[in-house]
Amino acid sequence: MFAKFRRRSAGHSLTPASAGDQEASRSKESIESYETGKIASNVSPSGRFRLHRSRDTTLTTVDTLVDDDSSRERPHTLRSKSTSAESKAPDTGGGDFSSRTNSSHASGYEIRTTASSLNPLGLHVAYAPPSLPSVDLIFVHGLGGTSQASWSWQRDVAHFWPGKWLPKEDSINTARILSFGYDAHFKSGSSGVVSSISDFAKDLLFCMKFGTTEDAEQLHLGKRPIIIIAHSMGGLIAKKACVLGQNDPHYEEIILSVQAILFLGTPHRGSNLAESLNRILSISPMNSTKQYISDLHKSSAALEDLNEQFRNFASQVQLFSFYETLLTPLGPTSKLIVDKNSSILGYSNEISKPLYTNHHELCKYASPKDENYASVRNTLSAVIAQLQTDDQHFAKDARLKELQAIKEFLSSGKLPLPQDDQEFFYKRKAPDTCEWIMSHPSFVQWANDDLPSSRILWLNAKPGSGKSTLASYVVNWLNQRGEVCPYFFFRFGDQNKRSLNTMLKVIALQIAEAVPAYRQRLVHLPEVSTGLDNVDARTLWQKLFNPALFLAQDCPRLFWIIDGLDECESARTLLDFLSSIPMSKGGIRVLATSRPNSGLSMKMDSLSTNLSISRIDLEQNTTDFATYARAMLDPVPWPVALREHVVEEVLRRAQGSFLWVHFAVSEIAKCHTPTAIDEVLQELPSGMESLYKSMEADLFKNIRSADRDLAKKILRWATCSRLPLTLEQLQYALTPEFMSLLDPRYTVGQLCGQFIVIDDKERLTMLHQTARDYLLKSPISQLSLNASDSHAYLLERCLLVQLQHKGTSVMNEGAEAKFLSYATLSWPYHLKSSSASSDNVLNVIVDFLNNQGVLHWIQALASLRELKTMVYASKVLTDYVKRRRKVDADKMPLLHRLEDRDTIEVWATDLIRIMGKFSPVLLDEPSSIYKTIPPFCPRESAIFRLAGIDTSPLALTIKGFSDSNWDDCLAKVSMGQEVRALRIKSTTKYFAIATSRLEITLWDTQSLELVHTLCHSEHIAAMTFNQRGDQFASFGFKTTRVWNTLTGKQLHSVSNPARGRALALCYSPDDRCLLAGSIDRRLRKLVLSEAEAGWRTMEFSDQLDEHSLYGSHRNSPGCISFSPDASMVAIGYRGAPLSVWHVEPARMVNQCLQDGGYHQKETKAWLGVDRVQWHPTAGEIIGIFANGSIFKWHPYRNELHQIQTASSEIECSAEGTMFVTSDSQGTIRLYDYGSFSLVYRLCYDRPVVSLSISPDCQRLYDLRGSSCNIWEPNALVRLSDKELAGSETNSELEGSVTTRGVSEAWSEQVEKITALASEPDSEAVAVGNEAGVVSLYYPDAEEKIELWSSQSSMAIETLNFSGDGKYLASADLSGTVIVHELVPGRQKRDQTDSLAPRKLLAQGYASQVGSLRQLLFDTSALSLLICGREGATLRSFTTHSDTKLERTHQSNVSGSCRYINHPTNDDQFLEFDYSGVSVWRWDHLSPVARIPYEEIPMILEDPQEQSDRTGQSTGSHGELLRVTVSNDCRTIVLFFSHASGATQRNVNDDGSYVPQECIRVIRTSSISNGGPLTLVTIPKVIVERITLPLGIVSKDRLVFLDSKNWVCTWQIEGAKPPSSDVRRHFFLPRDWIGPDELRLCTLAQDGSLIYPRHGRVAVVKSNRAMGNWGF
Repeated sequence: MFAKFRRRSAGHSLTPASAGDQEASRSKESIESYETGKIASNVSPSGRFRLHRSRDTTLTTVDTLVDDDSSRERPHTLRSKSTSAESKAPDTGGGDFSSRTNSSHASGYEIRTTASSLNPLGLHVAYAPPSLPSVDLIFVHGLGGTSQASWSWQRDVAHFWPGKWLPKEDSINTARILSFGYDAHFKSGSSGVVSSISDFAKDLLFCMKFGTTEDAEQLHLGKRPIIIIAHSMGGLIAKKACVLGQNDPHYEEIILSVQAILFLGTPHRGSNLAESLNRILSISPMNSTKQYISDLHKSSAALEDLNEQFRNFASQVQLFSFYETLLTPLGPTSKLIVDKNSSILGYSNEISKPLYTNHHELCKYASPKDENYASVRNTLSAVIAQLQTDDQHFAKDARLKELQAIKEFLSSGKLPLPQDDQEFFYKRKAPDTCEWIMSHPSFVQWANDDLPSSRILWLNAKPGSGKSTLASYVVNWLNQRGEVCPYFFFRFGDQNKRSLNTMLKVIALQIAEAVPAYRQRLVHLPEVSTGLDNVDARTLWQKLFNPALFLAQDCPRLFWIIDGLDECESARTLLDFLSSIPMSKGGIRVLATSRPNSGLSMKMDSLSTNLSISRIDLEQNTTDFATYARAMLDPVPWPVALREHVVEEVLRRAQGSFLWVHFAVSEIAKCHTPTAIDEVLQELPSGMESLYKSMEADLFKNIRSADRDLAKKILRWATCSRLPLTLEQLQYALTPEFMSLLDPRYTVGQLCGQFIVIDDKERLTMLHQTARDYLLKSPISQLSLNASDSHAYLLERCLLVQLQHKGTSVMNEGAEAKFLSYATLSWPYHLKSSSASSDNVLNVIVDFLNNQGVLHWIQALASLRELKTMVYASKVLTDYVKRRRKVDADKMPLLHRLEDRDTIEVWATDLIRIMGKFSPVLLDEPSSIYKTIPPFCPRESAIFRLAGIDTSPLALTIKGFSDSNWDDCLAKVSMGQEVRALRIKSTTKYFAIATSRLEITLWDTQSLELVHTLCHSEHIAAMTFNQRGDQFASFGFKTTRVWNTLTGKQLHSVSNPARGRALALCYSPDDRCLLAGSIDRRLRKLVLSEAEAGWRTMEFSDQLDEHSLYGSHRNSPGCISFSPDASMVAIGYRGAPLSVWHVEPARMVNQCLQDGGYHQKETKAWLGVDRVQWHPTAGEIIGIFANGSIFKWHPYRNELHQIQTASSEIECSAEGTMFVTSDSQGTIRLYDYGSFSLVYRLCYDRPVVSLSISPDCQRLYDLRGSSCNIWEPNALVRLSDKELAGSETNSELEGSVTTRGVSEAWSEQVEKITALASEPDSEAVAVGNEAGVVSLYYPDAEEKIELWSSQSSMAIETLNFSGDGKYLASADLSGTVIVHELVPGRQKRDQTDSLAPRKLLAQGYASQVGSLRQLLFDTSALSLLICGREGATLRSFTTHSDTKLERTHQSNVSGSCRYINHPTNDDQFLEFDYSGVSVWRWDHLSPVARIPYEEIPMILEDPQEQSDRTGQSTGSHGELLRVTVSNDCRTIVLFFSHASGATQRNVNDDGSYVPQECIRVIRTSSISNGGPLTLVTIPKVIVERITLPLGIVSKDRLVFLDSKNWVCTWQIEGAKPPSSDVRRHFFLPRDWIGPDELRLCTLAQDGSLIYPRHGRVAVVKSNRAMGNWGF
């Protein structure tokens, strides 16, 4: 209640100031009850007023008759104003209903409001079911309400029915319940930032998409149906959110999930009380009118528009409107707040119902028996029941979408379907076979033990004994029993199905299909990780299973079936992984089949110490063999005794092979007499090899000699292909040598007999692996195939088809395209297995690499999105050259073919570099490999020599930047002058750098742009990302702070213990806790959900204090590292051995006491450890001893390996495949972890202070001085890509890659270009660098002439030529302006000998205009305009005087003005700022005109959104970054950065903001005419593509850089649709892109792009020069 009262001295009785005030008091009393109708808790017993004492004659009271939920949520206390510390306390909660006395009062009392966590703002979870929710309920309160008290009887949150009662309803307890709180308080405490219903709706949408739980887990709304329950104004907010969200791609998915809305007293047509409330607020000195209250006026235009817009959306959802029937008490009167007419929409799909209560109690109920509660509850129950029926389809669609997303994340290619193999083998099962396994004791224990334990059952037998058939039977039996049974069949004839990576992905996908909780984990894995195409198997295991699956409490028992374990390329690695399955909470049972294998047997024995392993020898079981033979003989009408005799003889000679039994019985069944049966039994060879010889002999009797060559070619494809070919693919594989086969199926059957089987999908496979082995290993066979010759033949066919077809052909339909796809992906596989001694193989490879075939191949890979094959091909080519060298060693030197070997080696390097540097471009535009990519490659590269030199008129040319070789440096990020970069951590999406400014800068790993600056305001001792990468923690001198990486907001701030500086900081595996190891020998834990409790010391610390360090003096630790699972900790002390401890329970594990671990045995003077880090998976520790030596040590096996170096920093990769070190000289060394060998060395001349390896192992980060250098060397790609070439069966190739010579690289430190200016009508470019040096650069010849240096040696901030090129002006960071006259006339390169600059000016201007931003000569070069952030001044070269520019209009305080000469009037110049353009005369700086920008939007927005922004100043842009003028002077382009603090409308799916730069295009004629300005509207679809406008060329085409770094043009006001008229011309490589470089790049007058990079200037001329951009 708002009222003024005069206080009388006696008794403190209160009287209204006047009759008018008294009436206003009563009216306010009524309005404040608009949402509630209930007297607030701070009224006096009389029900009217509560006394608030003040020395002033006026006393303001706030809380009386409002639904002031804050009256309980924010208890009021009287605070003396004399307590200065408390009187300055800030407002603690949005929307406080608190009153405050005038700040000028020296004493008295004021009401102070305290925020409560019981009614939080934003979207919070009130209840979450134990399993996955079936539906989401969202409650939205009304005006003056809060997120919990509004829904609680008498505002007592103990009666918060959404969170207390609904979860107990059987029909509703599967729903997740959320409540949305927003600052809708209209009293003095309101922030005033949000002013309309639209703003509240946008806040709701944002919270729905990016909201998190208390554990910082994403809410993921939109994955299931949503029901909104809204009271009063909350219903309008819900409607507005639906209207806005349905047309916004960022929120569309969420809004489509809204299935029903329950309106409780929503004023769809407004209320008469709203106008009264705003009138009262307008006369109150402590309050103001609110836009959202104005929106509630009866029949307001805003509500009518909203209802009209909502009508279209409403038809898609169920609507329920409940309205009040009782009057609401309003002080002395009672009124109907929202009448029935306003409460009902009147839509055809709306159901309305009266509730017998007042407006206030529509959303509050006394008990679960309340009839009104029952009405709302029953409605929710009915809707949820219906949705659960409908949700089966909804969930099915959602499940399919989620599984498709998981598939794409797991593999960009196609994963094999395990169902095909399972069905193939199950169909081969004879009736009544395999059933014996059900009663075998080992199987019974494995399958039926109900304990959540893990165990392995290993079935082994000889080839052909039915292992795969038995495995398919077990899969079928487990599925029928309802178990979760993922399975995989390793197949010898399919390279993809021999891959451990493929097996892990297929198993994970099957579990995701059956276990929703695990599926959700995988769905969200792309949020914190890159794709899994190029990671090794160990990384896959970590990401997919440990801990994602193993530590999940809600995961059921799993049965894994793995068939053909011996066929896996990395079988022993797989068994290593399976050793960790006992960690699984639900238990994992694994059934594996294989042939007898001594290596696997030994590995199983080693696993059995910690894991229950049982074995079943299938050869001991003869039951199935007899059953199978009898089943085959059943159709034959023989006597029983004869059949049994045959069965007995067959089993005696079968040698445990079902395959032999099948062939034997098939032959015997053809006999007609007992004698014939005995003859066949005598003639049948024993064993499979003899049987194959017999099959071969029979085959050759029936085919012509002329067809034998065709038969062998078919067998070559069947035995040696990487993947099984289809009959259609085989047709093209044999062409043109054998023209089209009339009937491929018949031909294969006739020529290859039973050696080849054609499956249901018409794929050719060998009868059995033993048949393949027979053909490849039997030298006396007539069908014998030499493996290397066969692969050479297949290689030739694959490369020939690449030469004949462009890469785009691979995307066509038909068998030819499918064979081309096979050839594209498979030729490296065949080269690996081809002989290096064959000159024909060498000829084929060199011919392929020396012409367009290699470009066709790369285009095809990009079209298939299989660029990772380039890495594999590079490794294979490198290995081939190595093998060829060994062959050539025995030949005469003249026969070594050195040039051909060099061609292959250069291409092996190029393939790695092309993929690393240009993969985004290739994937986006595969054809760019022909013309666009080669010019950006080094001059000595193979691709440049092949395609980079193009003399045609339309060629793309690059001058001024001609590197000879590939550069390992991707980019360099500067922290700023005099700022030191101290620490770095990286994750998938961000890398964080702690600086000497006591802040952390967060950078995007893709764009290398600064995303957030996290101000910790303390020295950072340690920092870390969580597992998901959405949180970041920093441990400072006094506090630990936790940040949200998506928003940059601080989540927690916790005080640190005194003298407890952290040496190690990490998240627990589940991201719920922070762990810190400190210099005071303490380990501490911070539970994030209880952050207010602070750091807790762990029990481990007491044990550490008591432990002796082998006689050495106990001191503070020098380094600490937690193990990946946080169960152990490694601690290094100065002068003491490295110690490893178990944390809980605390116990010593081991100490590093080997010879390398100490310095002098006799004195026990231990050599300490300076750096230590755990390997992510191997249980080992790597580190640096105090003498600089690096080591790795296993604390359990006590194995120590050392390398003598002088290292100072060390970092291990997330996969554990490599580690990197640095030394004091600045040299970086990269080591292969497995072999502990050096593979790469980078020499640089500045010391490294911190290192990091990106999670995908493709990139190195190092900090030197004030910069972060980002490196992408070849060695990283080779070491990290283990999927294609890293297997146990491929050790020869892998060894050749990792043990070849160390790769060396040198990087020269160059001064960064900080300013750039192009000389008019000349090839010269003036550049200034960070050392203060000004030079002229000639891109054609790549020559640079130094002109002068800044005396302060500070960076050059800006440069500018005069119009005739005679003068050059520079300004440095100190504010000094220097102007030189160069030589008469424009500079040409042949005139550089006479270059003698004459200084005209050298003067400081910082004190006059602030930090300098721009210099501008007048057209006659007689004056220079010097512009700074605080003003501008004009320097006259004739009078040698300065004149300050005096503005007559208000300018922006940021000083972001830009100046250009008037395009059509030489006597004038133009000043552009955020609100308009000013025209000035050069003489005397006299103003001519001030023309404001026309009030039209710069982006075509949704009409409703434009109406929401009506009245908003279009001047609220940020800094004016760039002004460019078209060559014909008709058009000017302005480019603004986004305003600080303005609403950012574009948001990425991960929650990060997309800066929404603003562009204005102005016609010059409107300036010359004195206004109004003619602004060209750029369509939204174009603006969203623009990263940086570069200029305007002929035919009115806007040139810009798009979001994918392509230089594009668009026809301004063209006739074509906007999106179709955008043309791409060329791209900029990602290692060119940087914020500073983009700021400086410019478009020259001839249409060339001038771009600074690495201290030089590149000039890129498009194949469509200035006059032809539009063609």
